[in-house]
Amino acid sequence: MFAARGIKAVALVLAGATLLTATGSAASPTTIPAARGLATGFSDGAAFSGAGAPAWFARAVASGATVVRLGASWAALAPHRPTDPTNPSDPAYGWSGLDQQVEQATAAGLTPII
Repeated sequence: MFAARGIKAVALVLAGATLLTATGSAASPTTIPAARGLATGFSDGAAFSGAGAPAWFARAVASGATVVRLGASWAALAPHRPTDPTNPSDPAYGWSGLDQQVEQATAAGLTPII
């Protein structure tokens, strides 16, 4: 009795697989998205800021990195309370240091993560 049920179950699975393949409902290699490789990167606030940053960005790229994490603290970006905190152009904000890091990272071919 159990053998007959086992055979019926296998037959149903095979019939279902055949039906899915015949109707195109099964995933085909053309519909599966391409696998993405592992993104590698670095995070080093001291190395990626200041005068030596371009050299460190170049070293990161030479080692195979594709991303770099850049640090941004509110204490550095807004040392004084902004008059209008919702306005990124408020003079209390100091974006120039972070802007420079982002520009250097992208110029080196890295994707910055902030």
